Amino acid sequence: MKRVLVALFLLAVLGGVLLARQGAARPAAESVVAVDPHGSEIAQARTLVVGRTQPTPSQPGVLLNARLVKGTMPRVPTQGTVLTDEDCGGDAHGISNCLNRIRLANGREIAVRHPHDMHKIPCFAPGEPVRVVPA
Repeated sequence: MKRVLVALFLLAVLGGVLLARQGAARPAAESVVAVDPHGSEIAQARTLVVGRTQPTPSQPGVLLNARLVKGTMPRVPTQGTVLTDEDCGGDAHGISNCLNRIRLANGREIAVRHPHDMHKIPCFAPGEPVRVVPA
């Protein structure tokens, strides 16, 4: 009886290890990267094109637009981490101009205004990785 219990225990442990490996092997595009402050899931890594002038509002997809309001524009595409999502009130057309602070891979921070319709495009989530590209 003791051998049967040990065998069942080992099978359960092995099964758990195999299930964990299957979950970890899922492609990144299928996993949720983050959840924005308003509860919307962000299904894949996004790219933020940052310029010095007010861009058109972002459209659904992974390529989004923003205007630099503080900090030094990166010269080349770089990775960043979203630190904040603030001041998201919409205008008369339902477009929000969220203020986001982003820490770049070199440790510097920038602040951007991201115009978007929050009903169609999730806000940036604090902790979300983002690729920052100069316009």
